[in-house]
Amino acid sequence: MLTAIAHIVGTMLATVALGVIALLIDTWHRERFSKSTLQEIATRLGIPVDELNDEKHASKAVEFMSERFSNDRFSNRLSDLCGWLQATWGWLGALLQLGLLIGVIWLTVTDSLENAIYAWGVVAEGLFFGVTGALFAFFCRLFTGRYPGQARQVRKGLAELLNTPSNRSVITN
Repeated sequence: MLTAIAHIVGTMLATVALGVIALLIDTWHRERFSKSTLQEIATRLGIPVDELNDEKHASKAVEFMSERFSNDRFSNRLSDLCGWLQATWGWLGALLQLGLLIGVIWLTVTDSLENAIYAWGVVAEGLFFGVTGALFAFFCRLFTGRYPGQARQVRKGLAELLNTPSNRSVITN
């Protein structure tokens, strides 16, 4: 009985640990990506990165980003599609992991304690969906020049920036 509980609890702890590691990697990657995007904008505008926050460059930066991440570009539409596909893949993986865990717990309780070892399939599923999601993101970046959903996220950020009253007067001048 204790071995069965250890398998199931161990699986849940390992899955949470993998999730935390994935979250930390994602946070690090987003920071790195943000810095490279700011560097790209500064390079295209011919100004140092430190001067991007200056009000006199704000309208140029917004214009550049609006053009680069426009919905009219095929690569941006493909990036947006990849973003939706990747989100769907992530949800599918999470639902399958949950389903497998519930199934293993059910079989362990109703059939045999020996079924608890199959709970480790949840960790394998998580790794599979994580690795395939990362590979998908790599290929999306390779073929479109954008990460999955990047163009949509930038357009959303620009819309929020432009709809902020304090920024509207600075950017439109």
